[in-house]
Amino acid sequence: RTVSRGGNVLLPVDSTGRVFELMSILDTYWSQHNLKQYTLAFLSPESRSIVDMAASQVEWLSKHVSQQFVQNRKNVFHFQHLQRCCTRKELSRLPGPQVVLASGLDL
Repeated sequence: RTVSRGGNVLLPVDSTGRVFELMSILDTYWSQHNLKQYTLAFLSPESRSIVDMAASQVEWLSKHVSQQFVQNRKNVFHFQHLQRCCTRKELSRLPGPQVVLASGLDL
């Protein structure tokens, strides 16, 4: 509702644990509901390395994620809509409205 009215949404997250699941759920939601007019972003100083590391170690993730990879050969961390930003300056270059998952000391 907020983004449909032109506003931005900030979701503070911890860059470990459930943030990967949340990114996957939101990216899938963006696809299913054709929300490409809204920016979905992950802002963290380590955003690129964190996601790349998770994508390369699917076997260590949940049973659901591992099964999805085995059945579909789809790595759930190869996002279609999620933009990864390391700085607020990078984030400011993305169009709005935005839904931003943010982690880090400068939050």
